[in-house]
Amino acid sequence: PHMDLLWPTRAVFKHRIVSCSLATVEEQLLKIARVEDCPGAQVPEVYFEYLRSGFSPRLHAVFEHNRLDVVSLFVYALWLDHRTHPMRPSLDSPDDLQALARYWYRHRRHDPALRALDEATTRVLDQDQRSSIHRLRGHILKRDRDYETAHEEWRKAAEFSPGDCSVAEELAKLLEHRRRDFAGALNVVRQAIAALEFRSLVGDSNSSELRQRLLHRQTRLR
Repeated sequence: PHMDLLWPTRAVFKHRIVSCSLATVEEQLLKIARVEDCPGAQVPEVYFEYLRSGFSPRLHAVFEHNRLDVVSLFVYALWLDHRTHPMRPSLDSPDDLQALARYWYRHRRHDPALRALDEATTRVLDQDQRSSIHRLRGHILKRDRDYETAHEEWRKAAEFSPGDCSVAEELAKLLEHRRRDFAGALNVVRQAIAALEFRSLVGDSNSSELRQRLLHRQTRLR
């Protein structure tokens, strides 16, 4: 069987490590450093030197570099499996746990995603992190058709991040389509549009698409 460690590594850790190369993973995740290692970028140069002359004094270093790669990948596979286990995730950072939850969510594995978010809530969190956890949990519950609990999660997300208009849009959808509370949905949409208009005044031009969706929803609700 083939196991591609690069894909889950990027999904979970790319938000905080400069690259997902094996050397970076060793240094920043496994907390180990190689001593007197032949850098991978020099391997082709050593090999071509060997082809030209039939000998390279650095060839042994290339074999050692490759041996360490194999050993390191094995150790990292065990570490990654332990820390991101679907039944008991144990990553230290709440942001890593949220990234792991998004990874499971994209793969439609909702139970592991919720467990990762539950584990994240046991860490020390700021307001943005709490809002992000509630927002993602709301999306997962919505996909599970648990609309009332999803509404509660998005309501909590809005409390921690009042200016998050994407959360307001989800709240308006649930109020309109599930509760048939058109007046409540319209109120949420109006507040979100006002927030987006304020952002545009201070130079934020990244929310035009969301604003158009909210204006369309406001017209329909009226």
